[in-house]
Amino acid sequence: MAEINVECADCKEPFQFIGLPPGLNLNGATVSINGLQANMAIGPNSQIMSPLQRMTVDAMGKKQ
Repeated sequence: MAEINVECADCKEPFQFIGLPPGLNLNGATVSINGLQANMAIGPNSQIMSPLQRMTVDAMGKKQ
């Protein structure tokens, strides 16, 4: 899980993440209740299919 916070380099004001649902999702991305921390599921490249690989598998009609 990657926890990401962003603030202005000049004034240090925190930025809110927009468009992510609040909560916890170990297979996706969410935002903290105050909107200031994005939580993103991550994993080793060698163990997870890329979005392009998943699209290819889906297009061929195979199960993941």
